[in-house]
Amino acid sequence: MTDAMQKKTLADEGPKADALGEQAREFLDEGRFAEAEALYLQLTQKFPGARRYRMGYVRAAIEACRTLPETGRRREELTRYVVEKIADESGEGRLQAVRFLVALCSPMEGKNLLLQTVAHAASLKDLQASFQFIPRFVEHGERGALWSNLLSRLAAIAPSIEAPDRDAAIELKLRLLLALERFPDFIALFDESRAELENSTFLFLLQRVRDRLAGPRAEVFAEAKVFGIGLSRTGTTSLAKALTLLGIDAAHWTNPLTQQVISEIDMFMFGACTDCCVSADFEKLYYLYPNARFILTQRPIDDWVRAFWKHHERTSWVRDMDGFRRAFSKRPFPETAIEFALYTQSADVAQSYRCFEGRVQTFFADKPGTKLLTLDVFAGQGWPELCGFLERPVPELPFPVLNESA
Repeated sequence: MTDAMQKKTLADEGPKADALGEQAREFLDEGRFAEAEALYLQLTQKFPGARRYRMGYVRAAIEACRTLPETGRRREELTRYVVEKIADESGEGRLQAVRFLVALCSPMEGKNLLLQTVAHAASLKDLQASFQFIPRFVEHGERGALWSNLLSRLAAIAPSIEAPDRDAAIELKLRLLLALERFPDFIALFDESRAELENSTFLFLLQRVRDRLAGPRAEVFAEAKVFGIGLSRTGTTSLAKALTLLGIDAAHWTNPLTQQVISEIDMFMFGACTDCCVSADFEKLYYLYPNARFILTQRPIDDWVRAFWKHHERTSWVRDMDGFRRAFSKRPFPETAIEFALYTQSADVAQSYRCFEGRVQTFFADKPGTKLLTLDVFAGQGWPELCGFLERPVPELPFPVLNESA
């Protein structure tokens, strides 16, 4: 069907198509994914040039696929569909395809499309989205060249960027310089542009990072940092949010400015860090930051095991330890190393949980009691325990309970 014929068909049957599209969206919102997939498939066959129907089809098909006993073949089919039908020549098409490939856990195809997007990025929106996805698909050693490419492209389009996007462009440049660890350039640009960042959602974090990078390093190592060393799915997201509400610049799992999984340099730059990237190395942090305090978030073990597999079934399409090992062997470092070290050295994840808790208790057994807090938000603990430990006043806000609640 030619474009002209398709436009005429869409115009003639527009009300009927819109009604079917609305019904498909309702099915999607209600969790009736197989029905939504079937309706969207009809619409894509009738109107193959209408991107919104192709996008709806992929969204519904991904969710419907999750209920299958064996998802591998269907995910391969959807990956091919995304590459062929969603990733057109526009930056928007490529980026939407990359988002779908993240959901499908298709790292090779995602990386290939991302590299094409970076190579052709011609707008601030393309640059921002490319920056976000680079750590998801690209190994650490390869990222520098891509970030430098984005920095060059940002400089090329900067003269044509109009307010209010100029502030967003400055923010992106700062984040790129930080990711490249060009710290003197980051500090100089921040100081030069501070007034233009007043409306940036990242201003507080940028300011705190700038101050640490610009000051004596011995003072940063002497800070009373906070490290949440509980395993994932034990309330680490809630803890990070609570620390933020207490005025502490906290990073959870990834550095929110660079999008990279938290590493040693991020622990230096932030006032608090949480999740298993911190758990993996807490003994070293104890001696590196002598005034730091540590919080072990806990959860009833059977509840934790269910939450662990529910999370990884959704994000990694795995339901057992063998699948877990295979999935994470394909991911960039340091994520792979962290999760392998914490979760795959025992026969099952329940034993991994017990081993880790034993490791923490053994290490802190002869340390001052003021150094470690055990916190169980699923048992109702929250502000009294946390604020008493950190010697801070209790906020009037309710304690945040995010992701998996009791």
